[in-house]
Amino acid sequence: MSMPSRFHPLWMGGLAALAAAAPVAGEARSWRFHADHVLGTSLDLHVRAADEAMALIAAGAAKAEIARLDAVLSGWRDDSELAALNAAPTMRVSEDLFRVLEASERWRERTGGAFDGRMGEVMRWWRHAAGTEQRPIEDDLLRLAVIQAGGPIQLEPEGRIVSRPAGVVFALDGLAKGYIVDAALAAARRASPGLAGLMIDIGGDISCWGQAPDAGGWRVGISDPAHLEDNAAPLAVLQLSGKAVATSGRGPRDIRVGGRSFSH
Repeated sequence: MSMPSRFHPLWMGGLAALAAAAPVAGEARSWRFHADHVLGTSLDLHVRAADEAMALIAAGAAKAEIARLDAVLSGWRDDSELAALNAAPTMRVSEDLFRVLEASERWRERTGGAFDGRMGEVMRWWRHAAGTEQRPIEDDLLRLAVIQAGGPIQLEPEGRIVSRPAGVVFALDGLAKGYIVDAALAAARRASPGLAGLMIDIGGDISCWGQAPDAGGWRVGISDPAHLEDNAAPLAVLQLSGKAVATSGRGPRDIRVGGRSFSH
């Protein structure tokens, strides 16, 4: 599962936990963790805790929850629960997958189709085009989009039964990664209830809670779309408390076909 990123936290992660200067006893301090190859991108955690053991427990719980939900919601794994659903006309699904599907259909209706979690086959055609350097024919893409947009989806809350007509392939990345970030933050708080604060960043999908290193809140820089280099200065800075933020747009995640760049 890989999604575009336009936000970056204003701190650096390392391969191991990094502690701030030793504070007075009981005072929260900062512990940072970094891991690559997480949901097709990278994971950074900034944990505010009184000691390293508490921070390690929180980080371990977050990573375990991310791995668990990746096996449920990933559209990039052949062995995920979502892949099994996309291969079956009717299936009883887990609570997590059902909740994300419900949210996907709800936002599809509320946005008039501007957001649509049914476009898996259209996305597959574009990925194939990127590999073969042959742009899909627009009439074929329109036909696929019409099939997927118009098919009746049945979601039965009692028993969590999902019925999917032929031609509809779910692609839930637009909601799934945010769902995973929120779930990972909640798992970390449950596992280490003495935490003072926590920020989780998976490839630019960021959620933060509790005490930040700065009095004004967690500082998150917004990338300048004209300067996407890793060391470029942010266009603006948000200060968040108890909130999440994510965005997507043109840039490094574009699909390139025949020398042309197309927005994901």
